[in-house]
Amino acid sequence: MRARRERESDGVVRLYQPRWSRVDPETGKRRAQRSDAWWVDYRENGKRVRKSLKTPFRQDAELARAGIVQRLREAAAGIEDPFRAHRALPLARHVRAFLVSLRAKGGTRAHTKRRRRGLVEILRAMGAKRIADLD
Repeated sequence: MRARRERESDGVVRLYQPRWSRVDPETGKRRAQRSDAWWVDYRENGKRVRKSLKTPFRQDAELARAGIVQRLREAAAGIEDPFRAHRALPLARHVRAFLVSLRAKGGTRAHTKRRRRGLVEILRAMGAKRIADLD
């Protein structure tokens, strides 16, 4: 069992579906159950990370796992993405930060309000929630 687990984990990121058992109230016997979603288990910055990939499909989980492995390898080699945290934020937070900076630079309330309305309408029409959605 250990060899299979190591083979599937690529030594860095382990892909699995959590399993547990529950007592069946009708029969009183324990029944094994398995999660529909795939999860990953890995260490990052000295801490163990376990999170759901929120997909029941193994191939989708493998793609997400490959992205995590790539990110961890780049971090180990000293290649960091300085904009990773910004890409994770919703566009609404970016718009708020832009409006705050606009006001701080001396923009009037009316100007700020027009810019906000325009940005919100454009982003809503595009259906964009994150920076990656703007491509």
